[in-house]
Amino acid sequence: MASRVTLRRYARAYHEKHVEPLRTVKHARQWINSIEQHVSASLLDTTIDRINAVDLLDELVPILRKVPETGSRIYQRLATIFNAAVIDGLRPDNPATPICRELHRRAGRRERRNYSYRQVPAFMQRLRDARGTSPRCLEFAILTAARTSEALTAEWAEFDREARTWTIPAAKMKCHERHVVFLSDRALEILDGQEGLSRKFVFPSLAIRTPMSNMALLMTLRRLGAGTFTVHGFSSLASRLCVPMALQSRMRR
Repeated sequence: MASRVTLRRYARAYHEKHVEPLRTVKHARQWINSIEQHVSASLLDTTIDRINAVDLLDELVPILRKVPETGSRIYQRLATIFNAAVIDGLRPDNPATPICRELHRRAGRRERRNYSYRQVPAFMQRLRDARGTSPRCLEFAILTAARTSEALTAEWAEFDREARTWTIPAAKMKCHERHVVFLSDRALEILDGQEGLSRKFVFPSLAIRTPMSNMALLMTLRRLGAGTFTVHGFSSLASRLCVPMALQSRMRR
């Protein structure tokens, strides 16, 4: 059986059974596309029982050097696929397990750059002065410490103005659990300004019926002089600042 099952075939079967039922259509498509678009056809068309650790290492190092974040996701997804293949009896081990440290050593670790809290006020003022749906979506994402996809796909039905809350459905969350965000005055102002643009999405694309692309926020960051920083960098900053503050607050009680 294993001699007839290629990595491509097994990855698609795993995706259909385990990924599609738990993700949004967009995220499920990104999951399998990241593998099929970046992993070479020669490896994808190799039977899953014949792929070894060296094969994976040679394949993933160039990807990780070129697109680090995507490369890391592909490694994690392939590791998950090979784990499933072991359970299904298609191979005796997971070739992704022994290469993790060596993979990052060969690819070279990328320096992570996030905004210092001292830089945020000036940037937020430039962002607030910018016009358009993309700057408003980015500002809203930063104010709510939301992931890019959560802000881009925000729907009016998820908001309760009286309670000042945004309830993100489990299907949109990385941990697959419903999440409630409490909204500041400025976040509510942004919602007020977006009313009437689309019946469904808070931050629609020019087509109105669909949300914007995640490239829209990235281009806004670049246009406003944010360099290589990302939306994720702002949410990381929020977690670094807010968690310690919350712990200090509890200790005072």
